[in-house]
Amino acid sequence: MNLYNLSHLKKKTNIIIGRRSSTVAMIIVKPPSQFKNEAGINLKMESSDKIMTHILLDGGWLEESTTGLLEDEASIREIFDGICSAQRFTVLHRVFHFFEPQGVTCVYVLGESHLSIHTWPEKKCCSIDLFCCRQLDRKTIDEIVDWFRDNLALVHVKTKIQYRSFAFKEE
Repeated sequence: MNLYNLSHLKKKTNIIIGRRSSTVAMIIVKPPSQFKNEAGINLKMESSDKIMTHILLDGGWLEESTTGLLEDEASIREIFDGICSAQRFTVLHRVFHFFEPQGVTCVYVLGESHLSIHTWPEKKCCSIDLFCCRQLDRKTIDEIVDWFRDNLALVHVKTKIQYRSFAFKEE
């Protein structure tokens, strides 16, 4: 395993360190072009090593009748359980938090990573985040986006797909 000297990063860099079992994960919110190894050689992510898929979906609706759908735990659970079943994701934990006077955040911790939704019924919008520790092909991504569009009755949908990797090479 290569260890990289990160002391050259400015203090304003956000560094998040977490522990899962005996594995320590570190996420540095900095462009990959700013990583250096101990010898000071720049490192860059290998584009061919896209092993994880991150789907960010922002959606909006027009119908007032849809608003109640995103404030009901049973409805969100049915929609999330449906996509997890269809994609064979392993659900480890489900967490719901309801805000006053309205809105909900729901997070599913998956064996493959996580799925979450944040709703703003008063603005008729929601944000969905699916991070999967495997590469999903375009057809699968489209199926997932369509599932949320159809089941949440979203009229406006904006998606961003990011492939992520831990593979770096010296420049």
